[in-house]
Amino acid sequence: MKGPERTRIARLWKREVLSSRGLQRHALFLLAALAIGVVAWYFQIAERKGDHWFSFLKGETALWDGGWSIPEPLGTFLPMIWVTLSMLLIVTLRDRYFRGTEGTGIPQTIATLKTTDVAIRDRMLSGRILIGKILLLTIGLFSGMTLGREGPSVHVGAALMHMITKWVRFPRHLVRRGLILGGGGAGIAAAFNAPLAGLVFSFEEIARSFEKNNVGTVIRSVIVSCVFIVLVLGKDYLFYGRIESTDGNWTVGQWASIFFIGTVGGFLGGLFAQCTIKGSAIASSYMKRNRWLTPLALGAGLGVIGYLSDGDSYG
Repeated sequence: MKGPERTRIARLWKREVLSSRGLQRHALFLLAALAIGVVAWYFQIAERKGDHWFSFLKGETALWDGGWSIPEPLGTFLPMIWVTLSMLLIVTLRDRYFRGTEGTGIPQTIATLKTTDVAIRDRMLSGRILIGKILLLTIGLFSGMTLGREGPSVHVGAALMHMITKWVRFPRHLVRRGLILGGGGAGIAAAFNAPLAGLVFSFEEIARSFEKNNVGTVIRSVIVSCVFIVLVLGKDYLFYGRIESTDGNWTVGQWASIFFIGTVGGFLGGLFAQCTIKGSAIASSYMKRNRWLTPLALGAGLGVIGYLSDGDSYG
């Protein structure tokens, strides 16, 4: 390495890493990545506690060891009432205090990368959205609704990374895309305990392109958040659990069933997506007409489905 090049690199290190602003930048980045892991950990705990709470409402378990359990027929109808009122509470809080928290949070994160309006990006990744996303998802996890914590983890992660740009100056490409990608990837990686999935998700799903300038930021944020998850949940934590099989001798029919189930599942997934898109549009139109009756009707619908499925559809 020649002298001028060595001097340029030394100046770059001094300005970007070893300077007061550089140290503040890296410290805030580390804290934000750790915070993403903490939120993902909290969502995992809330999901587990929410499942236990709803099992208590259904009369299946006591709230604590040796405690009182709910008798029949309250165990049948109390969950129906609970999920109905919870839907009303979530929608009311969302519309009054936390507009912008609709949906999973992944489409909103993608939208922040596409907009050039700084004010819109700040609103979509604000502290209010961060708090609202955590609060409303927590209520949902304790309500018996069929919810996922992965999309909110992406939105919360992107918001946390974006918020640190208000406290210290970052390079333009990181403010515009890199930190948002890193936060979203760290959120999905921490939720699934899958660092490679978080990295691929950032560029394949959120950015829709590979970005050389931002890949280092994404990798660092994913590693930090996943290391925290491993420390608190253990390296054997699997999002989908583990399937143990003692028989390794599969027949031709069993192998063929994999392709059959996969094909049927693919069609059902596409049907579900279409129903979700069209159903959301219908629900939104009715929501404009009546902001009280519509969420009550949706919650009651979940309660009826829970009743018909003998409680298997809850959670």
